[in-house]
Amino acid sequence: MASTIYVCGTPSKKRPTIRGPPNVRHAVLINAKQLPNPYHKVRHEPEETRLEKTEEVLRSTSSAKFDALVLKGVKAVSAGHPVVVQCMFGRDRSHVVGRAIQRKCGDVGVSLVLVEQ
Repeated sequence: MASTIYVCGTPSKKRPTIRGPPNVRHAVLINAKQLPNPYHKVRHEPEETRLEKTEEVLRSTSSAKFDALVLKGVKAVSAGHPVVVQCMFGRDRSHVVGRAIQRKCGDVGVSLVLVEQ
């Protein structure tokens, strides 16, 4: 079940430094922008605990949506497809969803790639 999960932001004219998803054939796109933005609740967290706090916030505010996005990713990885998880800046929501997919898959042969911002 070797597959890759790409985590990225959404490019726009206002965010010219953000690179979007790589051009990956047969990739399943997961739009983490559907989840509430936890930025104001986690922005003062130290980098070491920021992702854990982000996951707590997302699970407490929209657990069903979060679980549905993770399940979509797990199904794609199980089918051998690469996954692209995208949010606004590629820092919090997409990263947490990508890590959750990787954990659910058992980490075996599933790599998580952070697209440079």
